[in-house]
Amino acid sequence: MLAQQPRTFFTSADRFKTVVGNVTKMGIDPSKARFLWAIHAFRAMSKATWDKKVELYMKWGWSKDEILLAFERNPGCMMASMDKITRILDFLVNTMGWDKSYIIQSPIIVCYSIEKRIIPRCLVYKYLAEKGLTGDIEDFCFTQSQWLTYSEKLFLKWVVKKYEAEAPELLKLYEKHMNVANGL
Repeated sequence: MLAQQPRTFFTSADRFKTVVGNVTKMGIDPSKARFLWAIHAFRAMSKATWDKKVELYMKWGWSKDEILLAFERNPGCMMASMDKITRILDFLVNTMGWDKSYIIQSPIIVCYSIEKRIIPRCLVYKYLAEKGLTGDIEDFCFTQSQWLTYSEKLFLKWVVKKYEAEAPELLKLYEKHMNVANGL
């Protein structure tokens, strides 16, 4: 942490003590690496910014406990800009029909690029759904939230290649959306 985010530790002793106290009160286990990332996240923003982000998540139907659970799982979910949080939640909830529980389960999703990861992979899902290859929608939505966490290599192997026989054009569709996202 010190090597990657040294500014986290460049603060007054009183401010650092307050931040550590606040993170500890949230119930995050100090023996876990996430504790340090939570300190970094909490330290990186003012209380007013933190409160605005809490309000934003609450506008999307999250309780304070759910916000803290997501923060504990991945502190980065509070470091994303309010615009990014809004765009990702709007897309996943309103366009894709996701329940908030999928995002709370994997809050790292809020850290991903909406253009370069979330939209292209969700379009793969929509395409498979249109082809009738998704099976039970609830199980598949949860699986899809996991798809977003896969590395590019694993996503291509476990998703795109898996459906290659039933949807041979899937790879081209995915590559097309990735090229658009990358400005090619």
